[in-house]
Amino acid sequence: MTQQITTFEKMFHHVSNDGVYICEDTHTSYWPTFGGGFRQPDTFMEMAKTLIDDIHAFHKRGRNSEFQISDLTRSIESLHFYDSMVVIEKALVSSPELVFTGEAQF
Repeated sequence: MTQQITTFEKMFHHVSNDGVYICEDTHTSYWPTFGGGFRQPDTFMEMAKTLIDDIHAFHKRGRNSEFQISDLTRSIESLHFYDSMVVIEKALVSSPELVFTGEAQF
């Protein structure tokens, strides 16, 4: 597991904007012989699940110090989970804006 996590941590910032980062063989996160297991901490899949929170950090409410906008929030456009593979699309991401169109009556 450590090689997948370490590679992501060291290499993702080298991926160009509008680039794609792919990690394969993620099924090994569930194999005890590879240090994995279902919901086992310190596996690539559990790390990838935390990226879901990272991409939603612009929408946080309140003062939760564990839920902060990070470099990953600003650089991960989307996450895709496939059998044995995680695909991360990189792009410059800015804070979403509330935009009204048409005729809204409140």
